Amino acid sequence: MDKQIAQRAGIAFKLGVAFGRGMARARSKLTQDEAKWITVKPNGENARGRHALIDGETGQILGGMGGKFNGKHITKANKNAQKAEQNKPKSRREQLLEQRQKNNQMDYSLPEKVDKSVIIQNRDRTSQISQTQIREIAKDPDYMRLSNNSSLSDGAPVIAYGSIPAEQLGKVTTAVASDGTRYKVQYAVIDADAVETSHNINGAENEKFYSDDPNITRAIAGNGRLTGLKKAYEQGTAGNYADELLLDDSHGVNSDVIEKMKKPVLVRVMQAKDITKDIGDKTNTQSNLQLSSVEQANNDKNRVKFDEVETYANGEPTIKAVSEFVYKLPVAERGNLIDSDGKPTKQAQERLKGALFAKAYNDDTLLRLAHQANDPDGKNILNALELSAPKLATLENLPKEYDIRPVITFVANQAIKAKQEGKSLDEFIGQTDLFQNEKENSANNEIMKLFANNLRSPKTISDKLNKLADTLQNEVNAPDMDLFGAVEKRSKDQIIKSVLTQDSKNRIISFWDKNLYLLMSDDKRKHKKCFDRLHKLIF
Repeated sequence: MDKQIAQRAGIAFKLGVAFGRGMARARSKLTQDEAKWITVKPNGENARGRHALIDGETGQILGGMGGKFNGKHITKANKNAQKAEQNKPKSRREQLLEQRQKNNQMDYSLPEKVDKSVIIQNRDRTSQISQTQIREIAKDPDYMRLSNNSSLSDGAPVIAYGSIPAEQLGKVTTAVASDGTRYKVQYAVIDADAVETSHNINGAENEKFYSDDPNITRAIAGNGRLTGLKKAYEQGTAGNYADELLLDDSHGVNSDVIEKMKKPVLVRVMQAKDITKDIGDKTNTQSNLQLSSVEQANNDKNRVKFDEVETYANGEPTIKAVSEFVYKLPVAERGNLIDSDGKPTKQAQERLKGALFAKAYNDDTLLRLAHQANDPDGKNILNALELSAPKLATLENLPKEYDIRPVITFVANQAIKAKQEGKSLDEFIGQTDLFQNEKENSANNEIMKLFANNLRSPKTISDKLNKLADTLQNEVNAPDMDLFGAVEKRSKDQIIKSVLTQDSKNRIISFWDKNLYLLMSDDKRKHKKCFDRLHKLIF
C-alpha cells in the first residue's frame, strides 16, 4: 500500500509542476500580447535604428536595446534623438519659408488724403470699345481668368485704400508689373458694391473714385473687370463665377465667410504706400512682347473672309469692311481701332490692309517692305499691290496653274530690290537669265514691263492687276463646252500676255495722239526724244 501511495504522490507532483509551468507560460504570453516591438533612433533620424520591446499601455521598455533601458520609459531612449533634431541645421527652403512668414505682414495704414496727381486710371473708359469689353465680361464672368494670377494687370482685380474686415482677408502673395516691379498683395473676398470703379458700364465717370478720401476703397488694376462683375450680379449672370469662388480654397478666405456675402468678388489688396504716380501705366501695360507688323498681318489674315471684303473703286477697303473686320477681333485687341464714336480708326484701316496684303501675296519679305520701303518708286509698286490685294486674295480658290500671285510676288521683289540699288527696271526687261526658265520669262517680263512703264501711277498698275485677276476668274469659271464642242482654256501665261499686250497697244495709240507734234517738228532732237519714249513704252 505504501508503494502505491508513493507512486500516486509522484504523479500528483509532476502534474503540479506541469500546471505551474503552464500558468507561467500563459502569464508570459499575456504579457507579450500587451507589448509591441518598435524601432528607436536615439542618435537622430539619420542614424541606425534599434529595436525595443515596450508596454503598449505604459510605454515602459521591456526588452531589447541590449537591456540598457529596461524598466525605463521610451522617451528616455528618444531623448538623444530629440536633442539631435533640435540641433539639426535648417535647410535653405526652411529658412526662406520662415523669412517669407515674417515678411507677410501687410501695412494697411492710410494717408491723410489720396494724392490726386496719382494717375490710377489712364484708359478711356468712355469709349465704346471699353463698354463692349465690360459687357462681354458681364455676360458670364470667367472665374479662371479673374482669380489667381501673378501679373498685376491680369487675374483678380487689385484694390487699395479703405479697410477690409480681417475675416475677409486671405493669403499674402506677390503681383508683378510689366516692368518687373513686385508688389506685396493679399487676397480678399469683398462685396462687389464695396469697391468704387472709375466709370460705370455706360462710361459715366464715378466722382467717388477720384475723391481724395482714403477711406474709399477703389480699383487700382481691373476697373473693367470689377465693373463687369458688378453688372453680372446686377443682371443675374454671376452664378458660375460665385460658385467657383466658393469652391476655391487657394485664396485662403474661409468659405463660411464667402457664403454669407451677397455679391462676393475675389480681389487682391495692395498697400496704399505702394501706389505711385505711374501705377496706372504699370497696370495697363502688357508684359509680353507685342507682335511685329509682319506677325500681326499674318495673324490677322486668318480672321477674315477676303472674298467678302467690300472695297471702293480704287481698291481701298470701305469703312463698313474695316468696321466688320475690327468687330471680328478679340475684344482685348480693339483698344486703338475704334474711336469714341464707334468708328474705325486709321490704325484699323492699316491693320486690315496689312492682313489683305499678307493673304494676297503670302511673302514676308514683301510684307516687311510694305511697312518699311522708303524708295518712292518702290513704294509706288507696293501701293499698287496693296490696292490690288483684295482682288488678288480671291485667286486662292483657283486651280494652282491660274494663281498669278507667286509671279507677281517674285517680280515685285526683283523690281523693288533693283530700285533700292538705283537700277532702272528697263535693264531687267528681256533678260533671259532673270527668271527660272524660258516659259516663265514671257509672263514675268510682262509684269516687269507693267511696273517699269507705270512707276508713277500705282492706280494704273493696280487696275491692270485687278483686270488680270478678273480675267483669270472668268477663264476658270467659263463652261468647258459650247455649241461647237469642247472649249480649250487659255493658260495663265497666255492670259497675262493677252491682257497686258492689249494694254500696250492702247498705250501706243494714246502715245501717238500725245506725241505726234514731236514728229511733226523740224527739230531732230524732238524726233529722237519721241522715239526714245516709244522704245521705252514698247520694251
